[in-house]
Amino acid sequence: MPYSLKLSYIVLGFSSLISCQNAEPNTAQLPNKERELEMWEEPRHQLVFSKDHLKVVDVRIPPNDTTEFHWHRSATIYVVIDGAQLSMQNQGEEMRASPSGVRLKRGEILDASEAYLSKATLHRVCNPDTTTFHLLGILNANEPAETGSDTASATLDNGWFKEHRLVLGPGEESEVLLFPNPTVLVQCGDGESALRQSSVVHSTKTKAGAFSWHDRNTPLAVVNKSENELEFLLIEIKE
Repeated sequence: MPYSLKLSYIVLGFSSLISCQNAEPNTAQLPNKERELEMWEEPRHQLVFSKDHLKVVDVRIPPNDTTEFHWHRSATIYVVIDGAQLSMQNQGEEMRASPSGVRLKRGEILDASEAYLSKATLHRVCNPDTTTFHLLGILNANEPAETGSDTASATLDNGWFKEHRLVLGPGEESEVLLFPNPTVLVQCGDGESALRQSSVVHSTKTKAGAFSWHDRNTPLAVVNKSENELEFLLIEIKE
């Protein structure tokens, strides 16, 4: 699946609309409170980390639930933790659903950076599925930096983010990692892992979606302490 978030991927088709049609109808003029609601202020979008130009938002939309209208206008990527079929409604438009049977997969990255910056999005999202929709959103409010030249690579590299993937077998430890930008480390599966910095092991993670933030030029190694293979995403936040 391409990294660039194609809004049509989520909104094409009209299946799974039954519960979403029960949401309050859209209006041309929204109350001031809703017009001013930023993504991280919407109740199902929990701001779990904020530092300088970086925000991390834990997005969880339960089955048969609909978010409030909220704005997207910063460079943003999403790490999929648990996918679901969705319906979305932009202001002034009808509620539209994802293609029947399509669910995003755990560990996928959706890149909405260019889409949100080229046209600020005011929308709400409905989950008519039977599972909770769970994403980790990472926002970068900086101006774009240099983009990677290898656009065909499976590794995301745009003006705001650079992604690295790490897969560790049971009991395996990575080499020492060092990044020139602040980095968010996301665990994609369930199982115990930890970080090693010098001789100290700390920052234990056990659940998919657990993350840690690391300042630029901080050496660290990732340790898989579980009996399962674990995948990790390391997202550099360009400055």
